[in-house]
Amino acid sequence: IYAFDHELARAPRVASNRLLGEIRLAWWREALDEIYAGRPARAHPAVQALARCVARRGLARLGLDVMIEARDRELDSEPMSEAERLAW
Repeated sequence: IYAFDHELARAPRVASNRLLGEIRLAWWREALDEIYAGRPARAHPAVQALARCVARRGLARLGLDVMIEARDRELDSEPMSEAERLAW
């Protein structure tokens, strides 16, 4: 899970614009789709480790999706409003 979070955290930092960051996060959403559909994990060390963790521990997907959504919000150039922070 730490490796997954590390990879997600890179999206806002390495993307030169919002669209490229969204593409990176979409790749991770698709990887989760594959993991939870029982398909083979992508050839990426963090995806493979996450797939093993999901299988062994029965991790619910919701928490992983929330992690992606949080990183998606980091792609915005404007800071969160107080109402948005409280909603998270």
